[in-house]
Amino acid sequence: MAAAEPEKPKVPEEPVAKQPEALEDMFPDVDVPHLSAIVKLLDNLGMNVEDIESVDATPYVRIYVAGQEWVVMNDTEADGYATQSAEDSLEELGTEGLNITWKDYVTNEDDFETACIEQLDNYINDIAEEQSKEPDMFPSRLEEEMHYADVADRDSFLQYLIEKAVPNDDYVQWYIDEFGDEAFMGLAALDTEGIAKYIVDTDGRGSVISSYDGEEVELSTGYSAFRVN
Repeated sequence: MAAAEPEKPKVPEEPVAKQPEALEDMFPDVDVPHLSAIVKLLDNLGMNVEDIESVDATPYVRIYVAGQEWVVMNDTEADGYATQSAEDSLEELGTEGLNITWKDYVTNEDDFETACIEQLDNYINDIAEEQSKEPDMFPSRLEEEMHYADVADRDSFLQYLIEKAVPNDDYVQWYIDEFGDEAFMGLAALDTEGIAKYIVDTDGRGSVISSYDGEEVELSTGYSAFRVN
């Protein structure tokens, strides 16, 4: 009869992160979907629940683990947080250096239309005082130009000049062409929320939220994590 093989020593199992059900008692202010995301983050980091130093659920879920600080969010939270952060940066740092077509985000188009009309109206006032090149036919340059524009009165001539100067009703572009980018930025009121969304869409949410490495860690739970220290 063959001798019985000696029992192999048991290899201790590696610790695994506790499931959300076990974490609910530890962090009652955090809902189950966020807890599931925390579990997945710990797995990605090769850490366990014992490494958690604290969790803050207000206003977004933050986990402090092994000296690291992470924000854990669903898509709605991440989109809102990133957009607001980008908007705050715009207000604090301004728009200099951003490669954006600013005219697409102007909210005060009427001011540019007013500037155009005032400019052309001043032009009419000026030429009304100037002598015509054909003084025998026209008492002033205004009368001369109205004649060749085939209009009968000042208001019609103003409308003629507007249509000629701004054929596509793009008063913003007219202003830029007439006075330059610096003057345009001085007059423009910009849609900072729209610009912020553009920045987030172009550069990614991680570039705005993660102050550590600019990265977004997508978790299989449908949530994302961002390291902020």
